[in-house]
Amino acid sequence: MSNLLYCLIICSFGVARGYTNQELKCVICKALVKEMENVIKHVKRSVSMNVGSYRLDEKGNVQTRAIPLIQSDTFLLEAMESACDSMAGYARGYDKETNKLRIVRLKIGDKLNPEMAEIYPISDADLNESLRYYCEGMVDEYEESFIRLFKQGMAEAARTLCTNETGLCETQGARSDKPEL
Repeated sequence: MSNLLYCLIICSFGVARGYTNQELKCVICKALVKEMENVIKHVKRSVSMNVGSYRLDEKGNVQTRAIPLIQSDTFLLEAMESACDSMAGYARGYDKETNKLRIVRLKIGDKLNPEMAEIYPISDADLNESLRYYCEGMVDEYEESFIRLFKQGMAEAARTLCTNETGLCETQGARSDKPEL
């Protein structure tokens, strides 16, 4: 009985405050950037990919060149799509200290993410499927900006992409002491 009461209190807290789609898109953008940075960080720098037109020149040779894998449009686009798929493993909620909307990965490896204790979870009818939906929409709309900035290896990619390039986050909210993941 006490578990049911606890669940109802948590659920009603999420419904009472509400959040805008813009806030949700901002935290999803930051999570997408963090997921991308994590994927890129685990790629060996020595791995390369052949790119080119694959057309034959006048001598019958194919004109291709090798570039680092992390500079490949194909790799970056696939990594973004994979990051959006991983949004199914996130939960949205309000930070217990700041009362701001956050999305948090449910599990790290095979263990529950300790950051789950830092938020008041929001239950929703779509079981966080909208997180993936918004992420995929973001990738479709801002694909060129994301690819261009990840190719440049931006140190402050989240701030640059989510604030300056897309306008999804407000300027003062772009820098956060607490990570969104």
